Amino acid sequence: MRIPCTMLALVSGACAVNVALALAVTRTTAPDKSRTVPCSESIDGTKFPYIGSNKPKGRYRLALGVLSVPPAYREQIVRNGTEPWPYCFKAGLVIRATGRSVVVTVPRAWRNRAAIAWGYGGKGVFNTLRFSGCKALPGQGLAYSGGFYLRRTAPVYR
Repeated sequence: MRIPCTMLALVSGACAVNVALALAVTRTTAPDKSRTVPCSESIDGTKFPYIGSNKPKGRYRLALGVLSVPPAYREQIVRNGTEPWPYCFKAGLVIRATGRSVVVTVPRAWRNRAAIAWGYGGKGVFNTLRFSGCKALPGQGLAYSGGFYLRRTAPVYR
């Protein structure tokens, strides 16, 4: 079951939460490319839910009680010159440390337009990332560096 929510379409599973990042629509799809992100690639622990900015426009949003996701609209998209994903915007992701895995995925219809990468760099970009179930103190989340990659800039609808 898909539930649209701003830039994200959320899908719930028994042992994982699938978060489909909805950025654009296309007729063809890129091949599946996935990766498991180990707990050791978290850059830090933080209070959960993570809010981020003091300004409402820049605040992170809580998704399904297990993710703190970036704001729906990002003004700073950077041309990085790396093909086939020449545009990117950096946005961390914070996952509640419950010991349960979390899966973040780009919908099949959008895989030629958008990709994701979180965890330590150098591993490439993906359309599906599975974050290993990590444990921490109650009320704590684990932060991962990374962001979104685009083939071209386009409006992102809230």
